[in-house]
Amino acid sequence: MAENMRPGKDAYKNRKILIIDDQPINHEILSDILTSNGYENILSLYDPHKASDLIPTYDPDIIILDMDMPDISGEKIIYNINNSICSEKPLVVAVFNSAIPDEKNRKLLNRLDNSIDDFLKKPFINEDVITRIKNIAKISFLQEELKESTKDDVVKPDLVYRYEKDILKAALYDRRTGFPNSLLLQHRFSQIIEIDECPSVYTLIIYLKHFDEINNVLGYQNGDKLLMQAAVRLNDMGEKLDFSINIEENKSLALLQGVSFAMLINAEKLNIPIRKVAEQILNEMQRPFEFQGMSLDIGALVGISSYPEHGDCYDTLIQHAQIAMEMAFNSLDHYAEYAPDIDPYSSRRLSLMTELRNALENDELELFYQPQIDTLSGGVLGLEALIRWKHPSHGYIPPDEFIPLAEQTGVIKPLSRWVLNRALSKCAEFLERGSPLRMSVNISPLNLQEKGLDDYIINLLASYSLPHDLLVLELTETAMMIEKSAASEILKSLDEKGVKISVDDFGTGYSSLTYLKQLPLDELKIDKSFVMDMLEDKDDLMIVHATIEMGHNLGLEIVAEGVETEETFWQLRDMGCNTVQGYFFSKPLNSHDLDEKFISGELNVNEY
Repeated sequence: MAENMRPGKDAYKNRKILIIDDQPINHEILSDILTSNGYENILSLYDPHKASDLIPTYDPDIIILDMDMPDISGEKIIYNINNSICSEKPLVVAVFNSAIPDEKNRKLLNRLDNSIDDFLKKPFINEDVITRIKNIAKISFLQEELKESTKDDVVKPDLVYRYEKDILKAALYDRRTGFPNSLLLQHRFSQIIEIDECPSVYTLIIYLKHFDEINNVLGYQNGDKLLMQAAVRLNDMGEKLDFSINIEENKSLALLQGVSFAMLINAEKLNIPIRKVAEQILNEMQRPFEFQGMSLDIGALVGISSYPEHGDCYDTLIQHAQIAMEMAFNSLDHYAEYAPDIDPYSSRRLSLMTELRNALENDELELFYQPQIDTLSGGVLGLEALIRWKHPSHGYIPPDEFIPLAEQTGVIKPLSRWVLNRALSKCAEFLERGSPLRMSVNISPLNLQEKGLDDYIINLLASYSLPHDLLVLELTETAMMIEKSAASEILKSLDEKGVKISVDDFGTGYSSLTYLKQLPLDELKIDKSFVMDMLEDKDDLMIVHATIEMGHNLGLEIVAEGVETEETFWQLRDMGCNTVQGYFFSKPLNSHDLDEKFISGELNVNEY
């Protein structure tokens, strides 16, 4: 078992964790999540057939085991673990696939009830992985501490009591607020249905707004203090409702993850419409919070699902309440009740989450390229790389559907690196032909959180022998505002090495000109929503003209997207726009069709 553990409250992070999975991308995602949260001792086993031989050698404290591998079942590996010669039996976290029906997973869980200690679901959600592994690691650490203290066959009652108490607290309560967590809520829900035989229950998910901004401005420690205030206020309100269900004594609230809470309502006792309960919660959260001399507005969204109408198990009801909460984002009421007709993509979304990993692993994605035209010469001076996914069943899936899935599940890191690699490879092809075209690549705000991203990009440019200024990284203005400190540090490093930085979709976010001036920017891209109708809409025309003037005053190049007519092109040129792209010149093209356009002379490289 792990030795030389670090002292202090984070000693549990030195537990030896072994990941057993036949898919390298899952190893990368889990390792990234764990290492970024301070876990130092992570091992990977890609060949599950070697598990029986290597587990005694590795002697891990914790095993994260994929249950759905094609050549050998996770259940068989668990059997081998139970019969292994490890110095101590490791704790096992089973990984299930969300695309597999809940009933099948539930039967497997029941069979393995005494052999696994917790579980995760793919696609991985960062917060879920962090919370569950932290709880398991703490339990493992406490077991080790208890073992060390009883070597002389003397059991210390106070240590045993603390051990049991700490295990219970780690497993069932949120560390920031002390409120019940999802695991305790799930246990209580089962009691309500199976023992109390409550025939009808509403599940409410309450999402607190504006915490990203609060954490960025006040810091996470103050954010946690404010979260506690909000939790107490919500719980006090819930305790006053005759129809709310206690999760435990004096607690009618559970914290699911992040800043999302849950409350259970006994529908049999409810004497008002459920929407009235949602409105009471929203009204309560609209009252400002007094914090360190400031009056802070938080606000909330509420999603509602109903047992048994919207599902007969905890996971399904939470998922449906979550979907309803997402719908509340676009509702003037700020609450929504689940209905099948507002969830047309739920099964598709779960399926795509899993299939996106496989598509990346099996090289099923493709880059298209849209030419960018110099308004003075009319020649092509650059290309924007645009990712496409041609699904075998669904056809082409738009990026605005699968990129959020990649961000949610952690696939965005390998996906962005795949795009950078392919795009720079194409850029190198043109350079070898004597055509140094700039290559624009979109970057997610989550990429800005990656340590070493700047070094990775510079090394990739060197591997293709490309001048650094041929790469243009595009980030939305919203992304830059969300990740201010990370953006400033990484972008400054890349700028110093010659990489160009562009603000994409300018005009659609909420950036500050003062802040933009502080960033090492080279280019502004005017969003197509302003360009496409600017000849008919005077407001759009005025916005485009003002953006061009402002950008030039800041020393920036201006690119206009969505140019679909010759008249629009000439208007932009007359206003001083430097570069344009759009269907008037070319739709996005795959690699082969792009080459054909240049060979045929339909597209010509700009002469520098």
